[in-house]
Amino acid sequence: INWMITGKCNYNCLHCFNAADNAPLMSEWSLEEAKRLLDEAQLCGINSFTVTGGEPMLHPNFFELMEEIYRRDMFVDELNTNGYFINQQTLERMKDLGCRAMIKISFDGIGHHDWLRNRRGAQEDALRAIRLCVDNGFRVMVQTNVHRKNVDSMLETAKLLDAAGVDSMRIIRTTEAPRWVQNAGNACLELTEYYDHMADLVSRYIKTDCK
Repeated sequence: INWMITGKCNYNCLHCFNAADNAPLMSEWSLEEAKRLLDEAQLCGINSFTVTGGEPMLHPNFFELMEEIYRRDMFVDELNTNGYFINQQTLERMKDLGCRAMIKISFDGIGHHDWLRNRRGAQEDALRAIRLCVDNGFRVMVQTNVHRKNVDSMLETAKLLDAAGVDSMRIIRTTEAPRWVQNAGNACLELTEYYDHMADLVSRYIKTDCK
């Protein structure tokens, strides 16, 4: 199950319908609702979850939800997060549950992450979270929104993430959602631009010594 436990977020990203300024409109699972869902999922034979949001770690019962998953002999395969709430204590709690999820952290390019996430210090918070996860033995995937403003930074960003121990990088074309168009104007790559840029990136990336 790909489970959006909350639509609320602590970031106000320029492209995202789950941005903080929409928080009053966004719902989230109560602990009792979550338990009912997990019981039904267990009866259906579900065994794994991708936990996402909004920012899932913003949910007031985040760890209780995680505990309920593992109490039913199910597990979290992936956790999508902006990384803000990741610290040594949270990772220790996850490890105590037996959780070895892939941590999927948003990072939108060297020098561009703060702008897209609309939060000063977001880049350093993401890089700190990435390093901490790697140091604690968690696999990390970085999810990157690419657009005309940051596309030229992708190779250096990939090199930085490889050096930090990131397993993989998913580069997503930031699509023409109304919020994104309003905030970023013509920054959206057309489909052919996106594929041309990515083909060029791949051809250059495979010539590096990155893993």
